[in-house]
Order: sequence, then structure tokens, then C-alpha cells
Amino acid sequence: MKKKIIILVIVALALNFGFKPATAAVDQRTVDYLSQARQSAWITQALRATGQNNLDLSYLESFNPANATDVAKAVLAIVAGGENPYDFQETDFVALLTDYAEEGQIGSPSLLNDDFWGIMALISAGESLQSEVITGARDFILAAQNEDGGWGWAPETGSDTNDTAAAIMALLSAGISRDDQAIQSAVSYLAGSQNEDGGFPFAEGESDAGSDAWVITALNKLDIDPAGWTVGDNNPISHLESLMLEDGSFRWLIDDEEGNLLMTAYAAVALSGQFFPVAYYQPENNQNDEDNNQAEENNDQNNNEEEQNSGYYHLRIEGPEATICDRQIEGTTALDIVENAAELCDFDYNITQTEYGPYLDMIAGYQAEGSDGWQYWINWQAANVGAGDYDLELGDQVLWAFGAWSIQPMSISVSDDNPEPEENITATVEYFNGTNWLPVNQAWVVSEGQNYQTNEEGQASLSFDQVGSYEIYAEKENFIRTNRQNIIIGSGVSQSVGLTVVVDNNQVQNNNNEDERTLSFVLDISDLDFGTLRPGQTASQIVRISNNGEVGVYLEGIVQGDSLFEDNLYLDNDNWENYGVSIDSGRNSDLSVRLVIPQNYNSNGQKSADLIFWASSN
Repeated sequence: MKKKIIILVIVALALNFGFKPATAAVDQRTVDYLSQARQSAWITQALRATGQNNLDLSYLESFNPANATDVAKAVLAIVAGGENPYDFQETDFVALLTDYAEEGQIGSPSLLNDDFWGIMALISAGESLQSEVITGARDFILAAQNEDGGWGWAPETGSDTNDTAAAIMALLSAGISRDDQAIQSAVSYLAGSQNEDGGFPFAEGESDAGSDAWVITALNKLDIDPAGWTVGDNNPISHLESLMLEDGSFRWLIDDEEGNLLMTAYAAVALSGQFFPVAYYQPENNQNDEDNNQAEENNDQNNNEEEQNSGYYHLRIEGPEATICDRQIEGTTALDIVENAAELCDFDYNITQTEYGPYLDMIAGYQAEGSDGWQYWINWQAANVGAGDYDLELGDQVLWAFGAWSIQPMSISVSDDNPEPEENITATVEYFNGTNWLPVNQAWVVSEGQNYQTNEEGQASLSFDQVGSYEIYAEKENFIRTNRQNIIIGSGVSQSVGLTVVVDNNQVQNNNNEDERTLSFVLDISDLDFGTLRPGQTASQIVRISNNGEVGVYLEGIVQGDSLFEDNLYLDNDNWENYGVSIDSGRNSDLSVRLVIPQNYNSNGQKSADLIFWASSN
């Protein structure tokens, strides 16, 4: 972990409408890096954007929001995790967010970022575009646009690429057309901000991974090709990729030696070809009609979102020997989603025109012949119309597979997706016969080069020795290979310290406090108040950390909250991202916590954040 983060939770985009994004693939090392890291709302959304499931939302168990942006991020994460934002942990998070709406905007009238993310969160949850909260926030954002076409983090502040991008994505989500003058002016502002290296700065200066990622993400939402924004031989994608390290992480600036967790999450969304929101809530069939009608109303009223957002579906293509594609793809029918995936997943295909309509007879060199050919399923059900005639609907999952006409899809699930090392878990493999899910006997469950065979109940017992993220799947002759299931091995405990300062010239807190098992530590203080500081000033505090558990611990520090703290907090005279210390059982460690207010810092008022200490056994 390393370096500062120069954003307040914001975004960026760009020019030349009408191109399909030519995005790069997300390296599996990046997915592993994020899967193994301390989870957060940004990481949840990044993993969902890269097609991962089994997402860990346990960090929301002690949710204690400080403002509207906190709640908005939680809603986006809950939906990305496939859960119901109207009833998650017995809490209606959507109502919690709308409670922050007043006087035609969301959250604080002195901020804009809470309106950006508030709109996207409500749209993600399926709220109506005609909602007074959404229309009010939309108009509030439009009224705050600067003369240069951009937006800042607050009304009447200078424009920056990150906030401008967030504003554009929020306005598109709220139903504003991409051809609207406000959008075009904002895109022009972003185009004028691009550096010669092809990347983007926050406002001016050196290009950074966060700004690159937000610009690319927003271009994806506008259906613009980021690779087409070239300066000489450079473009935003090539610059962002130049910041990737061997472990899959992304550094913030080119001279940084270590990767940054948030930069990596932002980059994963961008390079996956996705944008915000990364997912949309769809009520289960047993939800009331009112909920279903609400989601339908949202889709019908927002033609722009229907083209870009509800037009993205999860596509999995299983070949005879390996998975060919497994990611979110834009499309309208079950056939054109394959065409659109060809470049992103790097395969060739062939469609033959027959008297019965178009026929997909080859993918990745596997040619239909005799009784073997390509077939497709929607939500595990075999369709009864040609793929070109099957119009996809919001939430559809598309499976294409090669084989005889009798093949049937299999699925894999696990009894525990977050076990401890060497703990036995059960993988269950089932197949769908068109009506019911039935166990698959003698299927091979594959993980990390190890094979486990299922019994008559379709179950296999497996365990993992090392902490980390593992992927498993199952296969058997004459069946379709299963989906891939992620398992995270190992756990830890955490404690947090609240951070506050009054700047004499806004926001965020996220408590996470759990103390369990023999892995335990305590802090001698629960809050650090740096008092009142002016730009250019600094203040320090000492925190004593005591290991009162029975095992040695290794601690890392994570700052979540206002960007002032995320960018300028130092632990033992180094950036907080670099902090790490081992403490033996029964021993103490004194930590110096220092906050530096930049000389050019132009915000005002009280700021807050959390310093979270995450411990694992040493």
C-alpha cells in the first residue's frame, strides 16, 4: 500500500461520442490483489465490475454513517453484492439515504459529491427517475456547473476532472441525454485537461492512476473509446496500464514504489469496461408488485440508462476445454452480446445466415459439426427462440456452451466462502434438467491444481492451507463446466480511531470495531482531535497499541474518510499506506500519528475520518 489519494470520492470522462469502448482486460493478479485486501465499498464495486461473485459485505455490519456520501456508497456496495438495499441487515438503506434529502438536494448544501453519489445510489437501487429527491439533486448539480464546463467538489469551487466525471455519470443516470449541452461542455473540459502522456491529473499537474481511471470509467458510460483519446502515441488506457505493478496493484504516481489499494479498485472498474453504478437492484420474484413496477418504471423512463446500463449483462462462454469469456457485456439480444464480447474476450466467431435466421456456428475455433454445436441458456433455462430473436431483459445472465444437444448446465456452491486455513468446507455441484437442480456424482472440483471428486450427493470436501483468495469450478464429461466460485481463506480483527480536525481557511467516517478470539489488541484512545489548523500547519498525536491476545499480530493502518486525511496522514513519519508493525503477545507499541494541512489547501470547516487498524496473526 502506498501514497496519497487526491480525490474526495469522485470521477472523470471525455469526448467524441458514438464509439464502443475498446477497454483492456483486468489482469487476474489485480482481481486477486483486491480479493485478498481489506474490503470496502469501492473494492466491492470493483470486484463486481470484474465479474466476481461471493462478495464480502461484512464491513457493513457495524455501519455508522457520518453523512449522505457514506450511505450512498453503502447502497452501491449492497447492490453490487447482490443484496437488497431496502432490507439489508434489517435496515432500509435507501430510506436512510433519502432522509438526507432537503431543500432540493442530498446531504449538505455546501457539497456536490453527496449529490453525485446520492443520485447514482438511488438509481442503482431502482428508484424512479421522477423521484423528487433525484430531480432535485439533478437540478442542483446542473445549477452548480462552472463556466469552463466542469464541476468541483462543492458549489463555486474550481473544476477538477474527478468531480466533473462524477457529475456527468450522475446526470446521465438521472436521465440527462449525452447530447445535452451540459454534458458536452463537461466533456470538452475533460478533453482540455489531458496531459501529453495520455493520462489525466486531478486538476492540473502530473497524471495519476485515480484520475485516469475515473476518466476511462466515465468514457465507458458515455460509450466512448478511451483509446481514441490519443496524444501522440499515448492514451488514458496506456498511461493507466503503465502504473500497474507485478502484484496486480496500481501505483498512484509513476515514481511510486508500491501500489495503492483505492487506485487499484478504481483501475479495475475502468479497465473492465464498466462504470458507475456497476449494478442495479432487481427484486426477487416474491417481492411485491410495487417494487417490481418501480424497477420497470425506472428502465422505461431512462432511455439513456437503458442503452448503457440495463444493456449490460453477464455473459459466460464455455468451450470444450476452457472458459472463453466470463464478464459483463453490452448487448440487446443473446446473439449480439457474443459479437460484442469478441474483442473484449479475444475470440473469433462466425454467424451463418440460414433460412431460419442467423446461426452462430463457431466460437474460438470450435466449429459446429454433426450433433455438436453452440447452444445458449438464459438464467439457466434453454430458450425456445433463436439467439438473434431473444431480447435480453435487465438482470439476465447468458450462458453459451459447446457440446451435444443433450448437455446440461452445472452450478457450484460452497458451504463457507470465508473459512480459516485447513478448515474443511463442502462444495456442492448440481445440474439443471430444465425443471429442477439435481446433484452431480463423480464431477471434478478443480482448484489450484487440485482435483476433488463429488459423491452421490454432488458434494466434495476440500480445504486450503494458506491464507489467500482461491477460485474453484467443476467439470464433468457431457455437462457444461460450472461457474467459478471465489473463496477467501483467513480472517482478522480490527479496531478504529476517529480522526477530526477543524481547518481555518467535510467529511466521512466509517466505524469498524470487532474484537474476537485469541487474536486481539486494544488502543488507548478512541478519538484523535488535531484541533484547529491553518494551511501549512501540522499536528501529531501518539496512540499506544497493546496486544492483549494470545498470538503475535501484524497490524496495518487504513484511512477511510475525508480526502484531507486520506492524502495527508502519516503514521510513524511515513504515508499511512506504508505502515505495518508486528507486536508480540503482551507487548505494546507507540505510534506517532501526524496530520499535515497542505499549504494550498482551500477547503474550510470540520473534517473527519477513521483510522482503522487491521490485524492478522503474525
